[in-house]
Amino acid sequence: LVGFSFLPDPAYDGSLPDIPAQMVIDNQTVDLRLQLHDPEGHRLGASVINPSILLKDGAVVVVARRHRRETKQRSAVYNGPEGSGDAVVIDQIWHSEIIMGSTAMDSIAWAKWPTGTSNPLDMLPMTSWSGLRTPRGQQWKEDLCWVETWISSN
Repeated sequence: LVGFSFLPDPAYDGSLPDIPAQMVIDNQTVDLRLQLHDPEGHRLGASVINPSILLKDGAVVVVARRHRRETKQRSAVYNGPEGSGDAVVIDQIWHSEIIMGSTAMDSIAWAKWPTGTSNPLDMLPMTSWSGLRTPRGQQWKEDLCWVETWISSN
């Protein structure tokens, strides 16, 4: 078990000092940090990952995941074939939720990005997604999933 202590911790802090803020892959591809503003996630120690950007009708919409890990430790009793004894249970709880943000599109800033000095998404406020809505803006109440019946002979 000592060898596992050398594995990287998935809850590594958000500063990412070893990962460059921007990397040019080729003349059409740039990988960079978007600097999205997520105060709730920051308070929880979460990271913003997997962003998607939509440019439509003069607006910029960003959807991403707020992701964090929580560790809980408790005492328990182990009951196994060799008998029972005290045990420590460590629960790793992974939290992930959808967050969204939008702003008016600044055409001048977008034309200069990502090679210019300004980032049109700099500090774009992100908030938690509250779920599907009907065309009237009400919360969706219909079930989108159905339970399939298991037929063992299949």
